Amino acid sequence: MCPLGRVAWRLGCAAQALALVVGMGLFAGVAQAADTTWHAETLTSSPRGVHITSYWSKGRDRMRAETVIGGHRIVTIINGKDYHALDVTSGTAITIKRNPRSVAATKKWSRLIGLEGFVIKDRGGEKVRSETLGSRMCDVFVNTDQRGKQTVWVQQEGPEEAIPLRVEVYSRQAGAVIRTDYVQWIEGMELPDRLFEPDARFPSEKFDYDDYVAAGNEGKVPAVMILYGNLLHGNK
Repeated sequence: MCPLGRVAWRLGCAAQALALVVGMGLFAGVAQAADTTWHAETLTSSPRGVHITSYWSKGRDRMRAETVIGGHRIVTIINGKDYHALDVTSGTAITIKRNPRSVAATKKWSRLIGLEGFVIKDRGGEKVRSETLGSRMCDVFVNTDQRGKQTVWVQQEGPEEAIPLRVEVYSRQAGAVIRTDYVQWIEGMELPDRLFEPDARFPSEKFDYDDYVAAGNEGKVPAVMILYGNLLHGNK
């Protein structure tokens, strides 16, 4: 068994990560950090391939995500009102002031990762059934709109509501399904503040939100992937 340390709630261990896509196990306890902290890992499959993403969240306004897409290691950091995006492979970095709508919306949640369960309910998603996913009982929520269909499997039990274990998004425009499995959840681990600061080795071009939108419309922004548009622009 892997050591838990101060981990209050965990889905699997390193050797079990891939197996957890089929059979998931969660461990509950009591978080010790002053700000609620979370770590999660996801396995996402789409017509473009498969990629793994690691997430860290501290309090209501800090998040870090790391993934590799097309050979580029992309680091995204949310720290208060700032959205930092860094392409470590090319050395390109950008800092954008978040839309006040996004800052206000995320303050109502205790974490900045795994928001799909909250969002689908806010959008009027309906519970269509309950079923077991791996070893966990889930409520399945579905929402259909002009963009397509979103389905979220939300764990019924746990230290906090709306923990997603699986997300499927059908895009009408692309005619494709993107599936994300949360293969690990940890709550209550110690996360240093420096984890949510941009890497000083990579100079960052800075934009106010409105200036960024205007520059984007003119094709004048650095070529760094913005992967979490809801944390920059707000949910639409």
